[in-house]
Amino acid sequence: MVEPAANSGGRTIRTPDRRLRVFVSSTLSKLTEERQAARDAIIRMRMTPVMFELGARPHSPRTLYRAYLAQSDVFVGIYWQKYGWVAPSETSSGLEDEYLLSGDRPRLIYVKDGNEREPRLASLLARIRDDDRAAYKHFTDATELGELVAYDLAVLLSERFAAGASPGTTDLRPVELPAPATEIVGRDAEIATIGELLRRPGVRLVTLLGAGGVGKTRLALAIASAAAAIAFERVWFVDLAAVNEPGLVLEAIGRAVGVQAEGAASIPDLLIDRLRDRHVLLVLDNLEHLTDAALELARLLAACPGVTTLVTSRTALRIRGEHEVSLAPLDVPPAKEPVDVAAVGRTAAVVLFVQCARRVVPGFALDGENAAVIAELCRRLDGLPLAIELAAAQLRVMTPAALLRRIGDRLDRSLDMTTGSVDLPARQRTLRATLEWSYALLPEPERALLARLSVFAGSWTVDGAQAVGGLDEDEVLNALSSLLVHSLISTQHHYGNEPRFTMLDAVRVYSAEQLRDRGDQPACLARLDTCLRDFVATAGPKLRGPDNRERADRISDELNDLRRAIGRALAANDSETVIALTAPAYTYWWSHGLLIEMRDVAEQAAALPSAAHLPSAAVALLRWARGMFRVAIGQLDEAQPLLQQVLTATEAGPDPGLRAHALVSHLCSLRAGSSLSRTEMPLPRPPCTARA
Repeated sequence: MVEPAANSGGRTIRTPDRRLRVFVSSTLSKLTEERQAARDAIIRMRMTPVMFELGARPHSPRTLYRAYLAQSDVFVGIYWQKYGWVAPSETSSGLEDEYLLSGDRPRLIYVKDGNEREPRLASLLARIRDDDRAAYKHFTDATELGELVAYDLAVLLSERFAAGASPGTTDLRPVELPAPATEIVGRDAEIATIGELLRRPGVRLVTLLGAGGVGKTRLALAIASAAAAIAFERVWFVDLAAVNEPGLVLEAIGRAVGVQAEGAASIPDLLIDRLRDRHVLLVLDNLEHLTDAALELARLLAACPGVTTLVTSRTALRIRGEHEVSLAPLDVPPAKEPVDVAAVGRTAAVVLFVQCARRVVPGFALDGENAAVIAELCRRLDGLPLAIELAAAQLRVMTPAALLRRIGDRLDRSLDMTTGSVDLPARQRTLRATLEWSYALLPEPERALLARLSVFAGSWTVDGAQAVGGLDEDEVLNALSSLLVHSLISTQHHYGNEPRFTMLDAVRVYSAEQLRDRGDQPACLARLDTCLRDFVATAGPKLRGPDNRERADRISDELNDLRRAIGRALAANDSETVIALTAPAYTYWWSHGLLIEMRDVAEQAAALPSAAHLPSAAVALLRWARGMFRVAIGQLDEAQPLLQQVLTATEAGPDPGLRAHALVSHLCSLRAGSSLSRTEMPLPRPPCTARA
């Protein structure tokens, strides 16, 4: 007689009836319909529900549920109003006991909407919400609960399969605030005012208003750094300068917070679900060009009573509950003789000027010889922090007196002009004149590169600057170093040893004008699009490799530029470029909840006149993408003909990889349509074909 093998390679071999067991915990009397919905969802997923009421056994209830839980693989907790019965000899209910005994099992927690919760249940839920190992979601009815359970079990299995171990933390992203280059000066009153507002009950939206260059971002960062003292659990800083569509604001917030969608799930809905019961601060920087997003922001605040937002903008949002705080320029020294050096040195604008000057001239100090000149400089610059910083950067090559003479002439011409930007407020014309003067001081290679860098929506790498600038590596490194010295660009976060660069919005707007005046914009955008095509061709296949998370983060950094490039290609009737920018990164679109957006892009590309003249390989790749986007969001009947066409076209073609993926995709669509729910079908990986 041959004995059956107990294991193979250290892995237990189970009989076919041993399926994944999902323990369902809840009160029985009030959640009967919800328990049935959870059970049905688990069965649809071909798993085994483990529920107290499914068996009548000669054991005490506590012994029974403990034994059931010990044999289960996943814990599902469903909660609403009741804490549950506490036995005379116990200190907690069976409901809490079950949660505590779930141990290291994956925990999927679902809380039904409602306000009349028993105090002990509210306390238990507060502890559960802070548990990094538990996924915590709200639901409204049994139907929604069933969908959530099936969907989350599918995602859980995907994570386990991909990681080969326990799933990653479900916790939100830790706070990572940008590091300012200078200390904040002269803003004690504003910090106190806004801090008091944020502490006040019922204040949910504070908008910090001011002209470009007045220091809104720097003040917001100072407040964000002190947010822990205002008793927020967490604070996230969201730079919206590179976002060009109001509908993408909540998505940008989701990325900053660490919320990532799966499949066709909506990032805004997931963001609301994750923040609904948290007391957090969102700092939304540069919202002035996205004021149409106000309604979506109002929706977020209405659904998440613990969320407070601090917005920086040049204009108010004009939504209910908004508290506006206007930010004026820094105080400047009064124009009087004789000059009191000590009094001048205490003025906020002068303190900032000296601080910035010491970055380029170590040991720089205010004294009796330069105090009058520096005071006049700060007055001429209207106390605008950005203008002061740009001017002080020139002390590397000239004295304060020479700086005043040079910039004074430029300011006089700007403020006396009768054409161009004469309709701008005086302070904005001051800033513009300062930018013009700083730009004029640059050597031609740096001027050209600064103008060309304005085509980036957000940050860029050295390689990106080299491609867009049309320079070799030594030239671009020297030019970037010079622009950093002149404070016209700054460094951002790093991946490994690779720096990223960015520029303030005011600098970008001015530089874009210079690019248009040079007539260089079309060529720069073409070079940027080529650079992005090459980037996606390289990064897309690596999304399935060991450094996939780093590659996904890199794509997130380039996402706004990719979206703009896709839009340009669609407008230019260039379907081939659309395919090259999207198809290789299919895994990213899927894992970041962008399938519906990319499905629409694929349909627009297929409708372009140029699509009729694509090479056969590009046609097949586009059909594969259109088919798979439909499979992923459940449009199976529409997906099958497209995938069948790909199979026919690649039957004897040179791309066996695409044919293999099309075959898998087609089989998935057939299988899903006939026997499985959409949430449980496996999503095939995209083909390695990088470019059409």
